Amino acid sequence: MSEAKGPSQNAADVAAVRALVKPYEGRLVPYAASCLLCLRDGSGVRMQTSQLRNFMAACNACDDPRLVQVWVMYQMSRSNDWRSMPAQPKDEKDMFGHRVVRLFAQPDGRIRQLANSLNDSAKPHRIELLQMQLLRAFAGQLARLHSYVEAKDGKKTISDWSMIEVLAKGADK
Repeated sequence: MSEAKGPSQNAADVAAVRALVKPYEGRLVPYAASCLLCLRDGSGVRMQTSQLRNFMAACNACDDPRLVQVWVMYQMSRSNDWRSMPAQPKDEKDMFGHRVVRLFAQPDGRIRQLANSLNDSAKPHRIELLQMQLLRAFAGQLARLHSYVEAKDGKKTISDWSMIEVLAKGADK
C-alpha cells in the first residue's frame, strides 16, 4: 500500500500536531520575552506591534520554516527594527531578527529542539509541521508581549519592562 499524502491525511496530521503542540506553548513565552528585550532602549519601542502581527501572518502563510527565515532576513534588510540590539550586545548575532531566526533555524535552536523532541520517529514527515506550529505559537506570544509594553497613547514608549524581564529568565541564552 502506497503512502499517498491526500488532503485527509494532511488534515489529520495538522490536527494531531496542533493537539501535540498545545500543552507546550507556554514553554515559548521565555524565548519570546528574551527576544523582545532586544527592542528595549532609552527611547522606547521603535518596532510596532503591527510589524509583529505581520510576522505572525508570515508564519501562518508558510508551511516551511525556511520561508519564514527568508522573510525575517528580508525584514532585517529593510528595517532597523529587526536589527535592534540590546544595550550591551555581545555581537551582531544579538540582533532581534537573528535571535528570532536562531530559535527555529539553527540545529540547536530551542523551537527546533522542542519540535524534534515531540516528533514521533515513525512520522518524520511531521517535523516541519511541528516546527511551524511551534513557530506560529511563538510569533503569537511575541506579538502579545510586545503589545503589553507598547503604550496605548500612540507614543510607542515602554510602559513596563519588569514583567518581560521576569518572563525572560526562563530562556536559555
